[in-house]
Amino acid sequence: MIRDRIVITRSEPVSDGAGGWIEPEDAEPILDTKAEVREVKPTQTLENLQNALKRAIVCKFWGKPADLQAGDTLLWGGQKWALLGPPIPSDATRRVYELTATQQ
Repeated sequence: MIRDRIVITRSEPVSDGAGGWIEPEDAEPILDTKAEVREVKPTQTLENLQNALKRAIVCKFWGKPADLQAGDTLLWGGQKWALLGPPIPSDATRRVYELTATQQ
């Protein structure tokens, strides 16, 4: 498999001064690494149908993951993806981690 560069950021919304919130564009990277990335088809659940069956990807990367959370932004292939949860160890040695994200 080909390994691509992924960058994961977390941006805290800031007030727009009019009672709303905006996402800053200059969020600091939490994780910047190479990963195996593949696109997967989302399951046809009611929630996915209501969300127009967004595209989804699965990333496998090596090393200790940062403190990643659901909702963090993953940048890959010039597109933004939202993490669905923290990374899950995909092997017994806990050296390879897997995470899933949907297109924003």
